[in-house]
Amino acid sequence: MMGHQNLHTHSTFCDGILSAEDMVEAAIKVGCDSLGFSEHSHVEFDPVYSMTEENTRKYVKEINRLKEKYAGRIEIFLGLERDYYSEIETDIEFDYILGAVHHFEKDGLYVCVDNGAEMQKLRLISIAEAIFIVWQRSILLLRQISRTRRRRIL
Repeated sequence: MMGHQNLHTHSTFCDGILSAEDMVEAAIKVGCDSLGFSEHSHVEFDPVYSMTEENTRKYVKEINRLKEKYAGRIEIFLGLERDYYSEIETDIEFDYILGAVHHFEKDGLYVCVDNGAEMQKLRLISIAEAIFIVWQRSILLLRQISRTRRRRIL
């Protein structure tokens, strides 16, 4: 029987509210057999929700430490939610990468697609155009990620 798992989680390394270790402990408590961390990749123009380059290194080190500490109790995966506008971290071997389009660029402005109020306030484009842009960029991002190393893509 397959156990419970979550492969799309965010800790305090980006926009989450719990530390990675607190999340591991909670996952064990509720009976998860695996947990994947997928912190937001660095995006230069939006440091609020994404990791800095320095924090990315700390994140990798911490998740690898937790893998060792909790081995035999829960399987832990090191993932990354890579935004369309992020550079690919070529020197880090992630267990998996999630592709994401959190922004689109229109006339030199980056608009967050997770914030409907921002999109409406700016009245830059129609919702249909925004959906098309996000879909188009998602396909391009998946193609780009698939050309890098041997990574599983979700």
